[in-house]
Amino acid sequence: MKFRFFAIVLCLVPAMCLAQVKSTTVKGKIADATTGEALPFVQVYFDGTQIGTTTDIDGRYLLKNENGYVTVMFKMVGYKTEVKSVQYGTNAIL
Repeated sequence: MKFRFFAIVLCLVPAMCLAQVKSTTVKGKIADATTGEALPFVQVYFDGTQIGTTTDIDGRYLLKNENGYVTVMFKMVGYKTEVKSVQYGTNAIL
């Protein structure tokens, strides 16, 4: 009986720890400010990390992070680099 109780507790503890993990999700669409055209292949990443992505052909992106990084960088050749901050543990549309 004691072994069965210990086995159940041992299985539940990791599951409860995983449920506590916060994540930050950032998504959006990047377009040229002058023409309004979607900008494909813009680099979007959390500053100081290797967590990033590029926009698709329609300028859309989705970036997720579970490590607490909150500064998002947007870079593309020929354009000024943009820096945006998001609140950790939230879903943001930028």
